[in-house]
Amino acid sequence: MKQELVDAITNVRVVAGIIRMDLMKITGQEDDGKYIFEKCSEIAMSTAAFAQSVRTFQEVDKELRERAANQLEEKDKKSSKN
Repeated sequence: MKQELVDAITNVRVVAGIIRMDLMKITGQEDDGKYIFEKCSEIAMSTAAFAQSVRTFQEVDKELRERAANQLEEKDKKSSKN
């Protein structure tokens, strides 16, 4: 199995009914602080697979937000006890 570190997704497009996206990685930084990106791979998927991946990302986003809120709540409780 190939693993790829991905820092960004760009150039999302539909070609012949297939959704294609460029996967980018950070390769450096400009003097002004802006990151330099380079295309490292490309992903292509059907519209059904894309829709399923969007649902998965939404579920992950919701879970991460809930975890962050819970951690903040626990931190506030500990701070108020001191």
